[in-house]
Amino acid sequence: MKAKYISVWAMGDCETDCEVDLETGFISNIGQDDGTEDRGCLIREFVRTEDGEEYDVCEDCHEYILLSVMVDDQFKNYTEEFRCKNPMCDSNQ
Repeated sequence: MKAKYISVWAMGDCETDCEVDLETGFISNIGQDDGTEDRGCLIREFVRTEDGEEYDVCEDCHEYILLSVMVDDQFKNYTEEFRCKNPMCDSNQ
């Protein structure tokens, strides 16, 4: 599905075209920024689909969206965590 890849930087945002497969979470065909501006520190990256849904991008691999999962501790207390949809990503180890 066609989408926008948005990088939020301390001194300005960058938006490029991309495609995202919501089933696998893989982001492809990411457009290139010309790289001429110093935007400072990267704050956040996300993908916005044509219908307005936003999905955070993995901060480790930068190639997959994050998936919301409920995780329970040993006392059956559930918390929401976001995990990379890439099973080979270092963030999932």
